[in-house]
Parts: sequence; C-alpha cells; structure tokens
Amino acid sequence: MGRIIAEKVKGINWKAKISLILIFTTLFSTFMYQGWFKPRGIQAATAAYQAVGTYQSGTGALTVPWPTHQVGDVALLFVETAASAVG
Repeated sequence: MGRIIAEKVKGINWKAKISLILIFTTLFSTFMYQGWFKPRGIQAATAAYQAVGTYQSGTGALTVPWPTHQVGDVALLFVETAASAVG
C-alpha cells in the first residue's frame, strides 16, 4: 500500500504536493490544538459542608459518635493531644 501511495505522489505536480501538505498540516494542527492544548473543561462537583460531630474531651477512653451523613461522603476526624504520649 505504501508503494502505491508513493508512486501516486511521485506523479503529482509540485503545486498539488504543497497543497496536500498545507491541508494536512492545517487539519492536524487544528485538531491537536483543540484536543491536546485546549481540552474542554468538565463540571466537577463542588465540596459542600455537610455536618459536624460533637466535641469530646476527657482523660480516658472516648467514644466519638459520627454525625449523620450520606453514603460516599468523605469524613475527617481531627484528634488533638496536649503534649502527652498517645498509644
């Protein structure tokens, strides 16, 4: 197939060759610019504050209840100590 194309290109005059090169260059550069360099934006879901748990403090073992939430939510648990060994 490559030989057939090469033979047909050899038979084309220089103006047609230049025109083909310009057409392909324009098409490829347009698609490349729109696809690689300027991709379409997507609409991502924004993060929303949902619920907060109750504050717990003490010197012994604590049981911290989780607030009501939906399936698939991301939960953050913050634990703070006052310069003591935790273990």
